[in-house]
Amino acid sequence: MIVGPFGTLNNEDSPIVIPSNMSQSLLNVDITPEGKSFKKREGYGIATTLTITTSPVHGVYSFYDASANLIELAFNDVYVFSSVSGAAWTAIASNRTFGLTYQCVDTQGFAYCANSGRTDIIKTNGQTVSALTVVSTGTIIAIGPKRLSQSGYAEAPNRIDFSKENDFTTWTVGGEPTDPIQFTLTAPGARVTHVTYAFNRWMWFKTNSFGFIQEGQTLSDWVVQTISPTIGTNDNTSVYWNGLLYFRGQDGHLYTFDGTTLSKVTRDIGATINASQSRVSNSWTQTTQSDWIAGDIG
Repeated sequence: MIVGPFGTLNNEDSPIVIPSNMSQSLLNVDITPEGKSFKKREGYGIATTLTITTSPVHGVYSFYDASANLIELAFNDVYVFSSVSGAAWTAIASNRTFGLTYQCVDTQGFAYCANSGRTDIIKTNGQTVSALTVVSTGTIIAIGPKRLSQSGYAEAPNRIDFSKENDFTTWTVGGEPTDPIQFTLTAPGARVTHVTYAFNRWMWFKTNSFGFIQEGQTLSDWVVQTISPTIGTNDNTSVYWNGLLYFRGQDGHLYTFDGTTLSKVTRDIGATINASQSRVSNSWTQTTQSDWIAGDIG
């Protein structure tokens, strides 16, 4: 259907008065890049059926190995399953702790995955799995150009640790510029909920605040900054795309951060509900065309 130029969503005004190129609802609809037409959004299908059907999948992740092969990981039961370039799924580990949920990051052809049981951090290229030797293990993992970061510690919920430069197996805090370092965040919020690398900084989130950690030339030059003391997130996820960091705040709204400015990109539906028309009668009868046009119910 041709609708161009498409006028986007308008769910604040009555459908009687909005222009014909606007819509009250965009559920399950895709808009073409030119904004001239729309079509039904494609649905979902089953990607694969793993051999262990009695346990749910607790994490999936995709990345590219050193040979540019697409690697897909799935964590199911006590297994780590892998598919290389769309080939059949095979178990590359069978001794993991049952029921743990995994979060992964990747660099230089390897994925590094932490889990909700804080048992270890594993390293895999989609063919083999090994465990990193770390002092302590968190549930949240992030990666930058030179360091691996972890947080989500049971005994230190506000702490973020950084590995030694170019050495993800060394986590003992030292004094040299390349040594591991750790920070305890004092910004509002009960715990660290998410860490990611964006804008050449380590972006951190707590339940009621978010900010960044800027690396320095020496360990004493690192800077911890709070961006918002009131907006945080309960999710261990965000999207960094086209220079914008997207995340869901603890209030349920979606936000973007461009490195300087925080913007709220969703709004409450209360105004829409309050502006909607109310039915004043369950039934009525109009006997003339003029009453019908005028809306008189007599």
